[in-house]
Amino acid sequence: MPAQPQPRSLPDTWLWPHSAPGHVALRLADQHFIQVLERGPAALHQAVQRQALQRLLAHARQSSPWWRDWLAGSQLHILARLPVLQREQLRASVADAGGPLPMPPAHGGARKGLTSGSSGVPVDFYVSALAQRVSDSHYLADHARHGRDLRRLFAGLLTRFAPHPGQPHQVITGDRWLGMGPMVGRNSQQGTIREHAQWLHDTGPAYLNTAPSVLRGMLDEIESGAVSPPAGLEQVLTIGETVDDVLRQRTRALTGASIRDRYTCEEIGPVALQCPHDASETPAYHVCVGNAVVETVDESDSPCTPGQAGRVLVTGLHHWATPVIRYDIGDIAALHPRCPACGAQVPSLTQLLGRKRFLVRLPSGERKYLKLTGKDWLSILPVREHRLVQDSPSHMLVELVVERPLTASDHETAQAMLARVVDPSFTFEIRQVDRIAWGPGIKRQDVLSLV
Repeated sequence: MPAQPQPRSLPDTWLWPHSAPGHVALRLADQHFIQVLERGPAALHQAVQRQALQRLLAHARQSSPWWRDWLAGSQLHILARLPVLQREQLRASVADAGGPLPMPPAHGGARKGLTSGSSGVPVDFYVSALAQRVSDSHYLADHARHGRDLRRLFAGLLTRFAPHPGQPHQVITGDRWLGMGPMVGRNSQQGTIREHAQWLHDTGPAYLNTAPSVLRGMLDEIESGAVSPPAGLEQVLTIGETVDDVLRQRTRALTGASIRDRYTCEEIGPVALQCPHDASETPAYHVCVGNAVVETVDESDSPCTPGQAGRVLVTGLHHWATPVIRYDIGDIAALHPRCPACGAQVPSLTQLLGRKRFLVRLPSGERKYLKLTGKDWLSILPVREHRLVQDSPSHMLVELVVERPLTASDHETAQAMLARVVDPSFTFEIRQVDRIAWGPGIKRQDVLSLV
């Protein structure tokens, strides 16, 4: 088995119990509270959510003229009576605020985030230190829920890791106070799918965190015999895209590992996490009741009946820097008042039909994972919508809806970004359009390979 990164010597502050770092105490308290909410009666988490929601609404009205106008005339004590927030309205609220809303000191500072999800419509937003901590603590609780031993090697193959030219991955020091050993992180856009599959074999982690498209591509390489399967892989944690039953079956057959999926959105973090007791190919997802309120509505914005598929609306309970209230994220799912698989008294999602991404095929014939985010576009141009369509082995059509006419300099800047983020071997035809013909349905496929 490949050698794992070795931890450094214990720090002088590794004493019991008075010198435990403050962030450790907060994270462990968060984890305990999350588990109390999830294991307790429905009335407990409903009361906590009600209180958090009322405080959020009061803050939004007091701190933001935009939100005050948006909520005017609404019955604030009934969530279902509030207006549904679309992506354009979220953009407008952020633009009106000009930054994060003022928050109490307990929320800490705010960082800026940018995303376009799979919608092709970029948006920026702000997340407070408190909201980020609550999100991170839900993932920590999920590790305990699924019985992961984080002293074993944990590997990430995601776009969020910075490029690491000349190195197979980055080594990330774990927090031993939280039982975490060293982890390794590899940028999923640095290298081809075959190279990723070989790296996975050579690294041999117990747990892998990656996108379903990347996993699907690596399974193709393993199935073809081009790369041997990894040894010792137990769980694949997927995020950001739809996981179907075929991918679950193939993953188990080719690697021996099970998929543990997580349903999230960039704007608020974890929304619902796969039930640890549901071994079916179409498992239920427990709503993260300590972080979000989830609703499903029909085409007239009326609440769906339990088990009826509808549009997913999310409300981030701790997101005061950029409030996200009854936000239509464009996914379809069925909501149940409790888990239909294990009986947990938390709302749960099934029939989750959401985001998919395609792999693009390089002119060399190899495939590569491609994800262009709001950060990529908004850092160079005021892009409102974007779509990349690979229509030949070496050509990509880039459709952009931009707030102003593109100049020759804009074209050069966009070409340089695309060559860097996608691949320099492609020819990029940049076309400014008034609107993109997305086709029917709510979800928008912002990267599409026809090759």
